[in-house]
Amino acid sequence: MEENGLEPGRPPRREREKIRHREEILDAAAEVFALHGYEGASMQQIADLAELSVGKLYSHFEGKEAIYREVLVRFVGGIEEACSAAMLPGMTPLQKIRARGKAAVEYFRQYHQFICFFFEMNPERSYQVERCANDAHSEIFAGLIREAIDQGEMSGEIDPAAHAIMMEGAAHRLLEVYGGMEREDLPPLDELIDRVFLRPYEIRKGNDTEKENG
Repeated sequence: MEENGLEPGRPPRREREKIRHREEILDAAAEVFALHGYEGASMQQIADLAELSVGKLYSHFEGKEAIYREVLVRFVGGIEEACSAAMLPGMTPLQKIRARGKAAVEYFRQYHQFICFFFEMNPERSYQVERCANDAHSEIFAGLIREAIDQGEMSGEIDPAAHAIMMEGAAHRLLEVYGGMEREDLPPLDELIDRVFLRPYEIRKGNDTEKENG
């Protein structure tokens, strides 16, 4: 224990309380934005749901715009955390691609209400964060596709970077189109992407063996 009674590396109580309030504000804001949209949401509504004063909100954020952007940044970061956690040791590159896709769809299902708002919001407010996230996801997919080609899992006739961008764009558009559906009615989007972008270029070892024996 440290001299002030804190565990080593643990922030002071005031700092922990500040972090807790910030997370409560962001949780409440995500729900308020999802229910009322950006224009319809108010600082008072966010404060009421977070059970804090409006003044407390302003002590953490400059205003609604700053809260909104932080909610979006946290949401986008959560997608990558879920996708990264799905890639387990021992998986092949192609298995990792599919695991990431499935994890992303499950994340969207979990936060379905916010997704609906995400695609209705002002593009000027979301473009920069969304573009950076899409670029990062595309780069990861491109790297995995390149590895899959090198390891003989996928055909070398495709360009990894272009293929990754097309996959990311198709997934985004599918979510935009189906985002308004009830969560339980959402189609298996990861399987749709797999059927179009992965299976046609997958090299199946069993089929190759059968052809050689035939």
